Amino acid sequence: MRNSPIPGAHGHVRPLTLHGDPLLHAPCAEVTDFGPELARLVEDLFATMYAAQGVGLAANQIGEPLRSSSTTAPTTRTSGTWATWSTRASSRRTES
Repeated sequence: MRNSPIPGAHGHVRPLTLHGDPLLHAPCAEVTDFGPELARLVEDLFATMYAAQGVGLAANQIGEPLRSSSTTAPTTRTSGTWATWSTRASSRRTES
């Protein structure tokens, strides 16, 4: 039984950035603000990823030029969902 909400349950499905869009080729900005806006972005990443029946999605794929992504890893060794982001100091990961 799950003790925490399903990632993306409160997010909005956003349009995907399509192949050829310059945003997909531009460098993404480091995450510097870890407040409510990042939490909303992560919820939207998961909601959009699940709606597209994907297993991972980067922020620039939904029009946000940030170094953040969502991933689900159902393997025999690990399972769960992760949100990752990159800062100048390090990359960080949270598990849900």
